[in-house]
Amino acid sequence: MIKPIEMFAVYCDNCGAIWIDDYTGFCAFADKSTANDSVQDAENWHTTPDEKHYCDKCFKGVDDNDNVLLAVERKDHHNKTPKI
Repeated sequence: MIKPIEMFAVYCDNCGAIWIDDYTGFCAFADKSTANDSVQDAENWHTTPDEKHYCDKCFKGVDDNDNVLLAVERKDHHNKTPKI
């Protein structure tokens, strides 16, 4: 028997790209905490103290006032949230 379950995935807060773990290939996790912990270990994604997540294509750094600098041209690049 196959039944649906609720899973959690991490999306870029700027463009909407889904994060896929480079080592495991996983993109869905059993709980929010595990998803957040996993993406924080990623070398190509950035997590801010307020738990915003950004892919490398969107994250441009942090300014002198600790404001996140983003690639504004990529805003909502992925128009629809992918179904997993």
